[in-house]
Amino acid sequence: MAFFNCSSVRKRHLRNQDQTYQGSQDMINCPIYVSKSYDSVLKLDLVSCTKMFDVNASFMVSDLTDNLLSLT
Repeated sequence: MAFFNCSSVRKRHLRNQDQTYQGSQDMINCPIYVSKSYDSVLKLDLVSCTKMFDVNASFMVSDLTDNLLSLT
């Protein structure tokens, strides 16, 4: 997974498939975006964001968007 800081975007939503539905992540209130490490930054509209780090993890990105991540 790749974590991006999108605070410089200054828009409520990115222009990608994950951000087109109502209830998608508000990029002003929560500007950290998580994607699969191999996803295209162009396709996800992350060119204005700064990549912070990659994480090798055994959970899915969708778990984060659904608030299903539990850490122990």
